[in-house]
Amino acid sequence: MVPPHKLNVNALPLQEWNYIRGLFLADGCSSIVSESGMKGKCKRYLVHFFFNGKNNRELELVHRVAESINKAGLTPQIRTPCCSPNVTEIRVTSIQLFAFLPNKKILASDSHERMRFFEENHLESREGGIPFLAGLLDGDGYCRAIKDRRYFTGLSYWRWVFSQSRYVFLVGYVKKFVESLAPCSVTYRMSHGVATAEILKHGIMALLSAGIANYSWRVAQWLQETAEARKYHTVGQVARMFNVRINTVKNWLNSKGIDYECRIWHYIHDDELEKLKKKLQEEKEKTRRIKSESIKLSEAADILAIPYSTLYRLYKDRELHATLVREGSHRYLLVPKAEIESFRKRLQKPR
Repeated sequence: MVPPHKLNVNALPLQEWNYIRGLFLADGCSSIVSESGMKGKCKRYLVHFFFNGKNNRELELVHRVAESINKAGLTPQIRTPCCSPNVTEIRVTSIQLFAFLPNKKILASDSHERMRFFEENHLESREGGIPFLAGLLDGDGYCRAIKDRRYFTGLSYWRWVFSQSRYVFLVGYVKKFVESLAPCSVTYRMSHGVATAEILKHGIMALLSAGIANYSWRVAQWLQETAEARKYHTVGQVARMFNVRINTVKNWLNSKGIDYECRIWHYIHDDELEKLKKKLQEEKEKTRRIKSESIKLSEAADILAIPYSTLYRLYKDRELHATLVREGSHRYLLVPKAEIESFRKRLQKPR
C-alpha cells in the first residue's frame, strides 16, 4: 500500500494527469519555502492551484481536483488566502508532485524540452490533448455566449478564448491543436503583451464532438447556458410557428396570461409556449363545438325574416345570446340553434 505522503502516479490515468497539467500550467504555480526548525533549516516544496469565484460549479471543480490528488496518495489542503477572499486555493506539499509537474519557466524558454513534454504526454493526439486543453480553458480561459438579444436567438455568436501574457507557447499550442481538428478555426492576436487565441464556431463544434465537455468545467457550464438559451423563442419565431402576425402573438401574451422575458424584445420560454399551444387548442376545440351547434347571425336573420341590424341590436341589448368568433382577420357572430327556436317562439306569442 502506498503511504499517504508518497505520490502514486499510476493511480490516475493519463487523461486525468493531462487535465491537471493543463490546469497547473494555466493558473497554478510551485514554490520552495525554507523554514527553520529544531533540526535546522528545511525546505518545503509546495504546489498551488488557484480558482476564482465561489459559485457551486467552481467549488465542484475544486473538490474534483482535490479528489484526484487524494487518489494519487497526497493530501491536498483547500484554503482561502487572506489577501484574496474570492479565491480558492488547493495547496499540496510534496517534493514528488513538485518534480512530476512541468516546470513552466523551462518550457517557456527551451523549445526542445517543450517538444519532449508534448510528445511524452501525447498532447498532440486527441486522447491526450483534449483533457490538457480542458485544463487550460478551466485555468485561464473562458467560454461564453454574449448575453444580448443574440443570446436568445440561436446563439449566433459563440466565443471561447484562451489568453496568456507570460507563457505564450500555451496559446500557440491551443491554436495548433484545435486547427488539427478543424482547419482555420482559431484566430490569434497579440495585444499589449497578451497573446489570445479565440476559437471559432466550427472549432468549438469539433471540440465538443471530441468530448471536451467530459473534462472541462467551463465547457459544461457553457453547454448548460446554451441549452437554457435555446428554450427561449422570439415573438417572430412564435408568429412563424402559428402562421400569424407578430401583433397577434403580442396580444396573446397579454390576453392568455403567458409569461415572457422582456429585454427590448419579448422572449417566450418553452414551457410558456406549450401553455400557449394548449390554450389555443382548447379554444379551437371550443370554437369547433360552437360552430357545429350554431349558425351565423346573418343566416339567423334570413331564417327569422328579421333585418340583420335588428338582430344585432338585440345582441347588443343582451336580449339575444350569440358568440363572437375570430378566425384570422375575420370576425362573425354565431347564434345557437336552440336560441333561434326560443326566439321564434317568443315572436309567435300574441302580445
